[in-house]
Amino acid sequence: MPTFYIHVHGGDFEAVDLVGRDLSCSEAARAEAVREARELLAEDITHGRVPLEEWIEVEDEDHRPVMTLPLSQVTPQVSRR
Repeated sequence: MPTFYIHVHGGDFEAVDLVGRDLSCSEAARAEAVREARELLAEDITHGRVPLEEWIEVEDEDHRPVMTLPLSQVTPQVSRR
């Protein structure tokens, strides 16, 4: 099973995944990145922060970029009435 590294980046920090996660494919890595992004958003919002400038980067086992996911892309679209 391939290993993927899921890093979190923000304006003034980086949380680098040094261990990696064994996931079946790049689609599973994307799903994991979305899940993690939603968890980060939920936690930050409960602390009064909306971290839409942060993003998650996924790398494959050779540390090649697979995807970049801005946290702003995992928030629901709210329509204004």
